[in-house]
Amino acid sequence: MSVKTPSNDFADLVLESQRKLYGYILTLVPDSNTACDILQQTNVVLWRDSERFEEGTNFLSWAFRVAYFQVLDYREKRQRDRLRFSKELFDQLANSAPQATVESDDRLDALRRCLAAMPARQRSLVQKRYADGLAVTAIAKSEGQAAGTLATYLHRIRKALLDCIQKRLAVAEVKK
Repeated sequence: MSVKTPSNDFADLVLESQRKLYGYILTLVPDSNTACDILQQTNVVLWRDSERFEEGTNFLSWAFRVAYFQVLDYREKRQRDRLRFSKELFDQLANSAPQATVESDDRLDALRRCLAAMPARQRSLVQKRYADGLAVTAIAKSEGQAAGTLATYLHRIRKALLDCIQKRLAVAEVKK
């Protein structure tokens, strides 16, 4: 008996969906490690049941449904836990999470575009402060600036980024 191997296109769909699936699962379970475990189990089921996916249909919707059932299975196994969402709340979260995931992706895309459009020095400061996690005092020292002055400047940069993101999201919403 031969085992059907999923196509490269199917593999690409699974790979492209990982961040969204993880975000979806994380809205339904309280722990990132558990979400990772459920994501892996979801991937196993997606791969195993790849022949059930109909090309041309919405892969992400199907994958979210598979993840939903994996979370339900996890919840059933953990029935004795003290802290549990009610079935109604769980279903409400499950139904709203895909839209929240898409909105999160839109916001992330807007942030990337806004960062790319800002002057190099501002982008560098944002990188040092938020991506590298350096303290304002450490950055100020390396820049030869007073910490208070730099903190004010970073505040203005954050405000400009927020404005840029909101404008991009508004434009994207109008286009929909």
